[in-house]
This record gives sequence, C-alpha cells and structure tokens, in this order.
Amino acid sequence: MTAGADKAMNPDEWRAGLWFAGKALNVKTVRRAADFGEVLPVCLSHNLREGNEAHRHRSPIDPTRRGLNEVLRGPASLPVAVELVRNAFDELGIVPARADAIAGIELMFQPPDGHDTSAFWSECLRWVDGRYQHVVSAVVHRDQKRAHMHIIALAVADGRLAGNTLTSGVNLLQRQRREFMGHF
Repeated sequence: MTAGADKAMNPDEWRAGLWFAGKALNVKTVRRAADFGEVLPVCLSHNLREGNEAHRHRSPIDPTRRGLNEVLRGPASLPVAVELVRNAFDELGIVPARADAIAGIELMFQPPDGHDTSAFWSECLRWVDGRYQHVVSAVVHRDQKRAHMHIIALAVADGRLAGNTLTSGVNLLQRQRREFMGHF
C-alpha cells in the first residue's frame, strides 16, 4: 500500500476542513421534485440560488455575500441551465424506465482550511471530469459559513442512463470519497 493509499484510508490524516460528499439525484433524494423531469431543475435552482428561498439550508445563506458565489461550469441562469439539461437528455434519447430513476449525481467539495483558491476548485473539476462524462454545472458557494462547491453531472455513461452503475460497485460514492481525499 502506498503512502497516498494509507492517507486515503485514514480520515485522521486528511487536511483540516477538506470534505467531499456525493449523492445520487432522483425523486427519493430530492424531495421537492415530483418526477424525473423536476429532479435536476430543483437541484440547479438551489445551486444557482434562483427560486429556492423557501428551501431549508443546513447553514444559513447570507444574501449580502451571494455576489461572491462563482459559476465555474454551465450556465449562470436557471432557465438556460434547465434547458441545457433537457436538451442533453433529448439528444441522447433518454427516457427513464422508472419513475425513481437516477437523473444525476451531485458532488460537493470543501477545501482545506485557508485554501479557497481557484487552483483547488480547478483540481476538483479535473478530478470529476475524469469520472463523469456529462458535467452540467459547477458552482462555488461563498455565501454560507464555509466555501464549498456543488458539481452536478448527468447520470449518463456511454449515451445511456446509468445512475446505478455510476454510484455502485467500483464507482461507489464512499470509494470515490476515499480516492478524492487521498488525492489531496
């Protein structure tokens, strides 16, 4: 086992503040979405801070700091972002077979203490691009207690809806977390 692998397996060795989480997005995990077609728009609404004022957040949003948020990938406008997602599914000919199909994967990153830098965010995006084919949105939030980034990728692999494949087995989100933490 390499030193990097040892570090990845031992949370005590991770740099203070560094954090990664992932979540499969479907009607079960995005409660405000009534059907498959609403799942990603609801998530994009939260991430772009448009039309989600009633949403309960874990850490309060400071409206005076909203201008510090930064869109690194994808449209900054909710209607344009939603259209991009719908067009991508249409172009790929994707129609979910199940009402609770996984529409996307959301990954969240928080830098180590004192490392809210463009280099950190760029490296996170590079890491995600190596694992997902269709990243549609990456937004850095600086309007809450800690800076963090949300990345949304379509749950698509090789032109097909593949949510279970992308979140289980070798792609299990817990395994990705260990890999990411070891990467830094």
